[in-house]
Amino acid sequence: MQAGFGTQPSLDVSLIAGFTINSEERKEIVMEITLTNSNDAGALEFPWGAIKWLCNDQIDPEAEMTFGVVYINAGEGNPTHYHPNCEELIYVLSGECDHKLGDEVIPLRPGMMLRIPRNVKHNAVNTGWQPVTMIICYSDADRQTVFEE
Repeated sequence: MQAGFGTQPSLDVSLIAGFTINSEERKEIVMEITLTNSNDAGALEFPWGAIKWLCNDQIDPEAEMTFGVVYINAGEGNPTHYHPNCEELIYVLSGECDHKLGDEVIPLRPGMMLRIPRNVKHNAVNTGWQPVTMIICYSDADRQTVFEE
């Protein structure tokens, strides 16, 4: 077992925004936001593809979710794994893959979204001739990943 798909180098992405919510009371709320650009984020390279993390607790300690972009090369697949502390949402931007959840295989195409509950073993295999690119989102900023041995 091994935790995570790696860590993202820290980015200076926090901004402070102030705005008025009620002109009568002139109350100001100051909040911290995170703004990242996938063109500036470094990719974590793997034999099967790459991940760019755009938000998680390492990028923004106040974040409550993890968000990234992943691609899987043609004919490749990521290792079977599960997330013990969060669910995962996958949205396919381009390409196609078969996503295996337990014993079930679900073909995914552009425009499709898949929710994977926590603790469900899964992996994706690219079934097309071009990389499959997906948005990935997790319900915890400290997304944990356990690989099947």
